[in-house]
Parts: sequence; C-alpha cells; structure tokens
Amino acid sequence: VAVSILVAVVLLLPLLGRESITYKSGLVLIFFVAATGLHVLVNWAGELSLAQFAMVGLPALSVLAISEEQDISPIYLIPVAILIGVVEGAIVALPTIRAKGIQVALVTLIAGISIGRFFFTQTWLRGSRGSRTAANVVIGPIEFRTSKSLYLVLLAIVMVATIAAWMLMHSKIARAWFWIRANPDAASAFGVPVARYRIASYAIGGGFGGLAGGLSVIWVRSLTPAAFPQVLSFSYLLIAVLGGAGFLGGVALVTLFLQGGLQFASNIFGTDVGDLFDTFLAYSGPLGLIDVLVRHPQGFNGIARGMTERRRQKRSRRRLSVAGVENGSTQ
Repeated sequence: VAVSILVAVVLLLPLLGRESITYKSGLVLIFFVAATGLHVLVNWAGELSLAQFAMVGLPALSVLAISEEQDISPIYLIPVAILIGVVEGAIVALPTIRAKGIQVALVTLIAGISIGRFFFTQTWLRGSRGSRTAANVVIGPIEFRTSKSLYLVLLAIVMVATIAAWMLMHSKIARAWFWIRANPDAASAFGVPVARYRIASYAIGGGFGGLAGGLSVIWVRSLTPAAFPQVLSFSYLLIAVLGGAGFLGGVALVTLFLQGGLQFASNIFGTDVGDLFDTFLAYSGPLGLIDVLVRHPQGFNGIARGMTERRRQKRSRRRLSVAGVENGSTQ
C-alpha cells in the first residue's frame, strides 16, 4: 500500500509544477513505454534487438502524416501506431530466426538502419518541409491545448499499457518465452512452436514501440525523423538490461534515474550543474551496465528481490527467536 501511494504521488506530482515540468514528465513516461517493449523482448523472451528506434519512429511518423493530412486527432490513431509497430516487429523477426548470438544484434541493427534509411527519407512520410505537425488533440468535444490538460490522458494510457504488460507476464505466452529462453531445444521437444513465439516476442515489443511512437505524436505534435536517432535503441537496451528480469519496477527506476535525470537536472540544480549532471549520467549509464553484467546480472529487479528475501528471512529468524524465548519461559 505504501509503495502504491508513493508511486501515485510521484506520477501526479508533475501536475503541481510548471507547464515545462509536466511536459518533461510526459517525455519520461513515453520513454518508459518504449523501453518496456525492449524489456519484454530481452528479459522475458531472451531475444535482442537494436531496431527499437525504428519501432518507435516509423509508427510515429506514419500517424503524424495521417493526422496532418486527414486532420484527425492523433489520439484516435493510437491503434494504428500499435498495429504498425506489431507488423514491423514481426517483419524484423523473420531474418533473426536462423541467427544466433551476435548475429541477432547485427541483423536487427541492419534492419533498423534499413527502415530508417528508406522510410525516414520519403517525402510522403516526412513531409515536403522535412517535418509535420499533427492535428489538435481532441476526444469528442474536449480539446487538450496544454500539457497539464493532456497529462492525465497520457498517464491513463501508460497505466493501461502497464496492466497489459502485467497480464502478458502471467500469460501462457510469457511462460513459453521463459521456457524457450531457458532451453529452446527442450521447449521444441515438448511441442512448443519456438519460431512462432520468437516472432511474437518481436511483434509485441514492436507494439509497445508503436504505442510510444503514437504517444510521442500526441505529446509533442511537431516531429521530424531526427527525433528518432539510432542511438535510442542503445538507450532502450541499456534500460532493459539495468532493469533486469522481472516486471517493470526496475525499468521504471532506471528510466526515472537516467531519463528523468537528463530532463530535470537543469531544473533542480541549475544550468551549470545540470550540464555536469548530464555528463555524469552519460558515463554512469554504461558504467552501471558493466557493473550489472559483472556483479548483478539480474539488474535492479534482482537486487530488489534479494533485498526483499533477506528482509523476509530476517523477520522469520526474529519470529523463531521470539518463539524460542517464549517456549523456554513456559518450560
């Protein structure tokens, strides 16, 4: 209960700040959704992708083009963005079926670069000016003109995505992923269609990426292909690895620290200290990744589970000690 209250306070706190604070908080939430897609792919399915920037960028630019040309509120196009991400993820998964190890990283990297080089340069997608602006964000008769007015809608969509991830984690699909990740040969021997589930993992990861792309259009409205650089894939992968196997708690903490730090360092510490803090985060992320890979391969989720287990054992020993003293007194 205390953790739930703390999370609710943190999520609603941006509404008490300035418009810029709310806007930056929304960017952090969108980054969390995009990183969730890679978390599902890496930590649940045991796969790897360096094309996540394209999973976010192509749906975003597609929704942006439709919204501008047809004058449709981008919030109505969220299902379209998710569908594009799912199809894109499934297509990227096809050449990875026969790849192993480092080959998977290279294949997905090439696929992401190919998508970016082809689609991100097309005039019909990016616009004749090189950028597009989405139509006004409306739901029925309600129009959202400020970040504060739209923040609760964004937060609700992110919460729905989190619930969907929770349901997915406890589904038959996730159990098959866990088995395939542990021993794909044994899973195949027991009749699990390994190739189909691997493709599904990329498709679902792409779906979360598509959702993040659609939310970017809603939140930012004016975008260019430069908003989705290739380096984003490494940022998402860094968050997924540091988060570790488990649910989204570790992903949320790492996103809050890395992306939240980058967004709010100047607001908290001032411009000079903020620039120094940005430099610190730029180096602490890779250093943290090395530390996790060497000392804590289970990431933040594993560290949290270890702390919880030690606390549970300590309480158990205390109860046994009290029970022993009471039995001794009775005797």
